[in-house]
Amino acid sequence: MNFRLIFRFLGIVAFFMAGGMLLALPWGHERLGGDWVYERPGVIGLLLSILSSVAVGAAFLFFGRKADSNLLRKESVAIVPLSWLLAILLGALPYLFSGVQRAAGANMTVSDAIFESASGLTTTGATVLTDLESPELIPRTILFWRAVTHFMGGLGIMVLLVAILGYGTIGKRFMLIETGGAGSGGTWAHYRQFALVLASIYIVLIAAMAAILYALGVSPFDAICHAFSTLATGGFSTFNASIGHFAAETNLNASLIELVVILFMFLGGTNFVLLYYLVMRRPKVMFRDPEWRTYLAIIAAATLVVFVSGLIFHDFDTYGTTDSLLHSKSKLMLPWDAFRQSLFQVISIMTTTGFVTDEFEKWNGISLLLFLAVGFIGGCVGGTAGGAKVARLMIAHKTFRLELEKVYRPNVMRTKQLGPVTLNDSTLYGVTAYLFFLVATVTLVTLAVLILEPPTLWEAGGEPVRLLDLFSSSLSMVNNVGPGFGVLGARQNYGCLTEITKLIYSFAMFAGRLDLYLPLLICSPNFWRR
Repeated sequence: MNFRLIFRFLGIVAFFMAGGMLLALPWGHERLGGDWVYERPGVIGLLLSILSSVAVGAAFLFFGRKADSNLLRKESVAIVPLSWLLAILLGALPYLFSGVQRAAGANMTVSDAIFESASGLTTTGATVLTDLESPELIPRTILFWRAVTHFMGGLGIMVLLVAILGYGTIGKRFMLIETGGAGSGGTWAHYRQFALVLASIYIVLIAAMAAILYALGVSPFDAICHAFSTLATGGFSTFNASIGHFAAETNLNASLIELVVILFMFLGGTNFVLLYYLVMRRPKVMFRDPEWRTYLAIIAAATLVVFVSGLIFHDFDTYGTTDSLLHSKSKLMLPWDAFRQSLFQVISIMTTTGFVTDEFEKWNGISLLLFLAVGFIGGCVGGTAGGAKVARLMIAHKTFRLELEKVYRPNVMRTKQLGPVTLNDSTLYGVTAYLFFLVATVTLVTLAVLILEPPTLWEAGGEPVRLLDLFSSSLSMVNNVGPGFGVLGARQNYGCLTEITKLIYSFAMFAGRLDLYLPLLICSPNFWRR
């Protein structure tokens, strides 16, 4: 194992994290809405974090200065999860150094900070913070840093590094890992060009959404933060009520803002390669893509079911998650508003963004089952959404049908295809193994937190409610969705959990972001042996 080369690359990642922290510093200035009384701890915390990241980066680069540049398979496999681990640890420093309070009088612990950093970089969007709108508890500079972690994790730190630095043959493996195989085939130059295309589309979409929100009356700070969160399909908001906050702002068109968020969440869950063809005036490529059409069909069908069942069970209210006490849930919602709320929540969960406009965990059982299903499915390969991915489930379905046919037609040989792509047996086996591994991981995480988490939070609901809440949150962590059900639902946070559970969930987010295999691989002693 070429450890010097690994350390050299980790040093670059540390400098990359320091650069991200620099983006948050200007928001402490009074001209950008900051109040030095509240922003001073945030600015000092960021400066200390930047110095720490630079020091770590310099030490790693110094250790790896004489490294052999010959990168073998083991090193390239090790670099990706180790880089993510380093990024998560460094990303936790601003929360610790700035003295952010999880709740009034309760400073964030190490496990709190790691959880928040992992949630941001893996674009999960779960949080331990109870009051995002109180500058006494969390400065604006740190709120912006939370959004920046979504920006950096959206397409993956590795993809951004390949796009910016052009790491030759290293980029090929990084791109395969970070995009789930999208754009596979070609030389390292092809992969670098592909990374540049993805990064460019990503940044342009973020800029476009921020500009639209600003034009609709949203402040520049909130517009940029929500653009970062939306395109990264992360879900961190600057408001306690998430997107539902805008319904309480009488000077804003909340319905139009929600539609903008819906559009860009949908784009974030789409394969960015298809968006490139759309920009190049070749829309037929998108509409002929079987994964994208299935993605669209699932959203349409799920929205219709949630809408109809919601009307039957009276789930909807006019004002979403606003904290205003002037509005009553008894007021009936217009059909269009109910449909928009259904569409918003389906896309938010399926793209694993996790934004909310209502306490959806209190909706009817049919809707809750659908949310669990679409959260498991996730978005398209090559997008920023998490989950199992639509293409993988399409391949698994095709495999199941072929195996079923073999029972009564054992001699029939069929070509295995997904659109124009021919699938070999290795691909079919790999997808089936991944889905089994995903289900097993969710099950193990659920069992672990059931054992470790005391039942005090669920005394009123009992054990069945506790099981559902922890299962939904475990599924949410592994698939990088964000909110769960019940005490861990849309209006709640994960700060009530024990320290060990937060660390387990942090590892679950990290493992889910890297498709499970790599994080567990580096935990194997055999991997590090010669």
